[in-house]
Parts: sequence; structure tokens; C-alpha cells
Amino acid sequence: MRDGSIALIPEEDVPLKYQVGNNLVDTKQPVILIDATSIPGASGSPVFLYPGPCMKGSSYQIGAYTAYLLGIMHGFYPAVPRPIEEIEVSTPKPFFKENSGIAIVFPAWRLLEILVTAAFTKRIEEVILKP
Repeated sequence: MRDGSIALIPEEDVPLKYQVGNNLVDTKQPVILIDATSIPGASGSPVFLYPGPCMKGSSYQIGAYTAYLLGIMHGFYPAVPRPIEEIEVSTPKPFFKENSGIAIVFPAWRLLEILVTAAFTKRIEEVILKP
């Protein structure tokens, strides 16, 4: 992923389905949708928010010099398969999962929730204390 912008921070959890090994995970998660291209292999990568220069009204604001952790990349939001009508006379062809330009990011505050759980702390202590 190179550059993009926040597309939507939904107020409701977003339904997600994805494959983990042989298991299909069907869940609803609080996520941030960004208008950016997510490529295969980017899942798990950090996504940073850089409040760069922008126009506010008639004034130009320089922005910040600090990048903030927005969250962790999940991947792209799969579009629903749909028929495509071609210009030449032919039968419609289905589009399958494609990179729609909308990527899914698990918010950084969800990471904080995990990092302060008793189960996480216990596991870290087990890993650190093992010889």
C-alpha cells in the first residue's frame, strides 16, 4: 500500500468472512475502511496516518510531522461478484474477488485492548520466562 485516505469509520461492526486454513471465519468487526490499494501479502502490515497538508476553507494548512498508527491491514474489501456487460456482443462474465480499492484496517485501539488483557500478559510472561 502506498497512499490513500480514510474512506469510512463505520459506527456499526462490519461483517467479514475469510479463510484461516480450512476454517471459514464469519464475524463482525469494528474496522476502518480506507481508500487505498491493498496488495496480496500486505495483511498484518501497520497502516500509518500522516495528517499531511490540506485545504481548510480558503487557507492552506501544513499538517503534522508525526505519523500515527491507524491500525493493522486486514486486506481488501471483496466486491460482490457481479456480471459485466462487454461492449461487443457476448455473454456476461462474472467478476470474482478483486481489489476494489477499499482496504480493511483493524483499528489501533483494538490492539491496545488485546495488549492489556490478562491472557496476553500471561502468554508474554510464559514466553519471556522460558529458558
